[in-house]
Amino acid sequence: MKPYTIIATAVIVAAACGTARAQGVALNGKNANGEVTCTGRVMTQDFLYGEDIPEIEWTLGDSAKTILGYRCHTATCSFRGRDYTVWYTTDIPARYGPWKFSGLPGLVLEACDSDSLFTFKACKIYRTTGSIDMPKYTFLKAKKEQYMKAKKLQFVNLAQACRLYLVNTGWKMVEDGKPDKIKEMKWSFIERD
Repeated sequence: MKPYTIIATAVIVAAACGTARAQGVALNGKNANGEVTCTGRVMTQDFLYGEDIPEIEWTLGDSAKTILGYRCHTATCSFRGRDYTVWYTTDIPARYGPWKFSGLPGLVLEACDSDSLFTFKACKIYRTTGSIDMPKYTFLKAKKEQYMKAKKLQFVNLAQACRLYLVNTGWKMVEDGKPDKIKEMKWSFIERD
């Protein structure tokens, strides 16, 4: 059987302003250590970290719908502090999906949290015969905790995050000798715990 290439969109809606924003979410894959490889971005710095493949307790539902010509079934779970509904197809026997969703009897083609803040939806699927060339990024290898700390800093103290993670842009932060006065920003991470 030929491997599938899944092209997906991740639409993440920021609760604070109601606009679509990317929050460093990527389709992730299993690496040689049996971990999920995760990528994210803080300012212009790309991060890469690994973590154990999560054990998700799924509840399979009775609903069905068609996505991109594939018959899909529903499943729900509580994962990392959010409740999700996903649509998966058994026609593609991959036990993974976007972000960190795994463990269902087919590929996840659509997922949404109960607050509609985080939505993933496959927009195209095609078969491929060769290897897939991934874009070449220079990743800062980190632990998950380091990435999450940097991501939080981006929302809590933007000026400091710019000094640390605004790389390869030619921009510089101007210091006026006064403390940064940043108003508190509202944010919601995809992982709450």
